[in-house]
Amino acid sequence: MKKGKIAILVDHKWRDLPGYAYLKYLLENNYGHSVWLIEKGQAAKIIPSNLLPDMVLFIHLLSPALHDYVKYLKDLGIIIGILPTEGMPAIRPDLLAGKYADYSLADFHFLWSDTMKDFMLKYKVMPEDKLFVCGCTRFDFYREPASKCMIKKEDFANKYNINIKLKTILFITNYTRSIFLANEERRDFYLKDTKINEKGDDVGENPLKYAQKDLESRNIFVENFKLFCSEYRNVNILLKPHPAEDIEFYRNLVSGIKHPNVRLIYQEYIWDLLNFTDVYIGRTCTTGVEAWFLNKPTITFNLNPAEYYYSEAQGKGSNIVRTYRELIDMTNYYLQGNEIKPEILECREKFIQDWCYKLDGRSTQRCAEIINKFIDNINIKPKIKFLHPFLIHKILGKVKKSIYPSKPLKFESDPNTKTNFMGHYDKYITQKDVDYWDQKIKSCLGKA
Repeated sequence: MKKGKIAILVDHKWRDLPGYAYLKYLLENNYGHSVWLIEKGQAAKIIPSNLLPDMVLFIHLLSPALHDYVKYLKDLGIIIGILPTEGMPAIRPDLLAGKYADYSLADFHFLWSDTMKDFMLKYKVMPEDKLFVCGCTRFDFYREPASKCMIKKEDFANKYNINIKLKTILFITNYTRSIFLANEERRDFYLKDTKINEKGDDVGENPLKYAQKDLESRNIFVENFKLFCSEYRNVNILLKPHPAEDIEFYRNLVSGIKHPNVRLIYQEYIWDLLNFTDVYIGRTCTTGVEAWFLNKPTITFNLNPAEYYYSEAQGKGSNIVRTYRELIDMTNYYLQGNEIKPEILECREKFIQDWCYKLDGRSTQRCAEIINKFIDNINIKPKIKFLHPFLIHKILGKVKKSIYPSKPLKFESDPNTKTNFMGHYDKYITQKDVDYWDQKIKSCLGKA
């Protein structure tokens, strides 16, 4: 069996790192490969470097800006794979399936489901023999053996000084477009990014309109969340923002609420929160589906009459509320110990079957097996081409920037606040984070 060098690009630390660390663990322990987890913004630093991997796994190739770099890697003889962090789009299956992107340079593409595979074939994005349905790596943490990495409920309660004897209600937010209206720098970035990466419908043509819709939905959420906290005093109320939201906004929100059991939690993985939760309340979001994996009652917060971010198929697996009164009634229904209705459970089962493939704890293993087969079929090792046009262009670009420096976008986190110019908190992985998950997985799972 051949031993390969594999670079895996990681996006959100608080969403993606554990699943990719688990994949690293399996590739190294089961197959003897060397694996590097690299923050996705550092992709261009892979080459030139001492790494020179046999394979690079990208999150997606939706951005045209990636094309020249990926072509360069291919010219060096490097295998290009796609390991997506998203796989069940609420409103844009065409975008996520790559209808408007160029995936011709990818050697293979992992998928969460046969449904997404059908979309990719419909849009003729890639040949069928390059599409591999394996499931989602991070979903493995809801099943054995990776579920051994979950925090015990007692430890979670002690960590956040939560009364474990009380019922716990978890609010999840997902108003990621709203942050772009906070200032001119974010607005300019959003307009440029949307123009490049979102095509094919009204969202791409009118990005500010949808940012405003998100802001309206967030304002409605805030108003009702404050009211909810004032009424429910004898429960724990946890608030978990999406990793791509402005954390300072929610810090200010929670600091203004006088409630002994309200906690803002943003440095925690979703399965640990869900495991501790009795009732989940949120917008249409992947985290709601993940709550189903643990058989949790879920309530879809849909109080904005003009709500656009909504999946009807996913919504049917939860109790949808459109007024504050409905929110209270449904919350009380579950706090009183009532069970989830059979018709809702049936909708959940169908959605999971359609979009999540197999919840058997082996999605990461399936990915590892396919990666190993590609490495095993390598005939010629990659070689650096220093006179390649792409590399020369990059070098000249760096010289030009040193002469005519431009103001960079501050995607890196401020060392004091751990937030970047978008308000994202501690989003990007460090070697310390990778080492932490390496050790955690090894201590929980032992030898693979």
